[in-house]
Amino acid sequence: MLSGLHARRQTPEYRSMILQGQSTGLELACISKMRSAIFWNSRRGVIRIQVININRYREIIERFSQLRVLVIGDLMVDKYIWGSGIRLSSEAAVPVIKVSREEYSLGGAANIAFHLSNMGAIIHLCGLAGYDDAAHHLRYRVSQNGMNAGGIFPSSDRPTTQKIRIMSTEHNQILGRFDYEQSNPMSKEELAMVTQFIRTYADEVDLLILSDHGRGMFQTEEFNRFLLDVTSRGRIAVYAQSRSSCPSCLNWVDCFSISTRLASKLVLSESSQINPEPGQIARAFHSQFGIQSLLLYNGADRFISFFSGGEESFRYDEFSDQILDQTGIGDLVLSVFAASRTCGAAIDESIILAFKSMILKGKQVGTGRVTRDELLQIVS
Repeated sequence: MLSGLHARRQTPEYRSMILQGQSTGLELACISKMRSAIFWNSRRGVIRIQVININRYREIIERFSQLRVLVIGDLMVDKYIWGSGIRLSSEAAVPVIKVSREEYSLGGAANIAFHLSNMGAIIHLCGLAGYDDAAHHLRYRVSQNGMNAGGIFPSSDRPTTQKIRIMSTEHNQILGRFDYEQSNPMSKEELAMVTQFIRTYADEVDLLILSDHGRGMFQTEEFNRFLLDVTSRGRIAVYAQSRSSCPSCLNWVDCFSISTRLASKLVLSESSQINPEPGQIARAFHSQFGIQSLLLYNGADRFISFFSGGEESFRYDEFSDQILDQTGIGDLVLSVFAASRTCGAAIDESIILAFKSMILKGKQVGTGRVTRDELLQIVS
């Protein structure tokens, strides 16, 4: 078998068979129905066709409501300004858009918390925000979704990270974007508030998720040492994602998640970034940053792979609907995968649930929303 993890599941309800592939580059698409799945290893050429126990997936998803999660990281607000009637301005060769509506959604670590809350988990959110309107929208939406906003601390020397997208209602596409952001490391006062909040809830949660977008939360060595110390007892499952240039500060977590596009930019030369193999990326990531367990995803090519020690253990893909908007897909993939693993799911089971949630999100514009009921429906 691919990794020996499923030797215990040789039952009529959960049966599998192994096929030995002849080519190390063997590529087969997954059977699109959830009742069957194909897992393959591109280096070993090994295929496993597995018949899935639907009740098992329902059981995993229903356990999400028992999860207690602490999400720490860079908090963001996404603002969408929708308009139509585009014309050129008489003042300059720039478009003029008649605004019809404005929408706000959560981004960054707050988006991870949002997805987990939609799955029924109890959420404590921790991060920094400025003194501005975006901070008001951030706290309002966090509280509105039943999350603990007590860990959102004000910062006087940074704005709330906000991405403002100008959207066309006629063509359902982005026309432009403005970013408000600051990447200063946390001050001593901010560090003290954040660490106190984490100490309060660290022993009460089952899962800790770290979301580093390079906006200052994880640029303090003292804070990274603190996180390692708090989680060193081993009771809390720790998952992370990072969009900064140095993920090695989080190489101690149970699993690290990143897109193939971003990962290839971090570890491969520019000439090697054209259609790189996931295995090539994972081995370079393991070698350069020392990350043991890596979850690679690709929304455009529609696959998720899990690597251990730079070697691929599982990969899931399928011929499915095109993903129209990849905004926030990484947040959702990490949320569902981490929640599934913490609720007792095996790696392959967690990958399937994360993949199905990614497909659901891909049909929506913006960061989107996938609920536990929608996930239950798609596995049924």
